[in-house]
Amino acid sequence: MLDEELREQLSRYVTGRIRRTTLEHWLVPLYAEIESTDVDPVTRDLAARTMRILAERARGDWTEREAKAALAPWIDTYLLAGPVRSITSGTAEVLPRGSRRRRAEGRAAVAAGTRLVAASG
Repeated sequence: MLDEELREQLSRYVTGRIRRTTLEHWLVPLYAEIESTDVDPVTRDLAARTMRILAERARGDWTEREAKAALAPWIDTYLLAGPVRSITSGTAEVLPRGSRRRRAEGRAAVAAGTRLVAASG
C-alpha cells in the first residue's frame, strides 16, 4: 500500500500535477516513519532514492527536468525482493480475433496457465 502511494505521488510530481515542495512535505515525515518501522526493502529503497534526488535538486545539483527524468522510471519499475527462481521467455504468434485456431489455442493457453494477446484492429 505504501509503495503504491509513493509511486502515485512520484507520478503526480513528474507529470506536473504537484510541485516538488508538495512532494517533499508529503515524503519527509513519511520517510522518517519508513526508517523507523519494518517496511519492505523495496519501498525503503524507493523512498531513499527519492529523498536523495529531491535533496540534490534542492542543493542545485539537478535541474527540475533532470530530477523528474531521474524519478520517472521508478513510477512503473518494480524491483523483486528475494531470489528469482526462474525466468521464462518465449515468442508469441498473434492470431486474428475469432479464428477457430485462436479459440482452440486460447483454451489450451488457459489450461496451461498462459495468456494469448489479442490482435488490434
